[in-house]
Amino acid sequence: GESFNKLQWQDALRGGHVNSITCFGVCHHGWNYNNTRIGKRHPHLEFDLLRAQFDASKEIDVNVPIYITAGLSDRVAAEHPAWRLVSPEGSIGEPLQAGFKRLCFNSPYTDYLCELIEEIVHQFPDCDGIFLDIISQPECCCEYCLRSMVDGGLDPESRADRVEMSGRSLARYYAMSTA
Repeated sequence: GESFNKLQWQDALRGGHVNSITCFGVCHHGWNYNNTRIGKRHPHLEFDLLRAQFDASKEIDVNVPIYITAGLSDRVAAEHPAWRLVSPEGSIGEPLQAGFKRLCFNSPYTDYLCELIEEIVHQFPDCDGIFLDIISQPECCCEYCLRSMVDGGLDPESRADRVEMSGRSLARYYAMSTA
């Protein structure tokens, strides 16, 4: 993206007869492609790539929904390990294996994610939608879910109660992210 060329971009969209293109606001690695006060811009970008792609696309009447990863973020997982999804066996994934890091929607991560969403919506009020991806909440035994289960009358030892908590966490995400 660092060598983005507006005319080349527009020619490619026209040549492909593209009428809508989803552009990255935030990727699974946790990097923003826009100017941000909330997240962190991709370390190899010295400009607002999302704005450049958005404006170039809109100039030629191409719709631009904006992509924001929701359930995964390697950068955020590294900076806030307590926000990671924890399996009932206590696993947060293999640290030396490839793969993206899952986050728990019952943790403060959802507050952070909603701040990212709000920031992008305010920067791009005429975007053609927000594409939130990786929306699921498996059973989680992070400190936030364990506390919520106990406070909510659920038994963390019960698989049925952990599944119930997963549903509550997902409902929390839906309510917050659509507000």
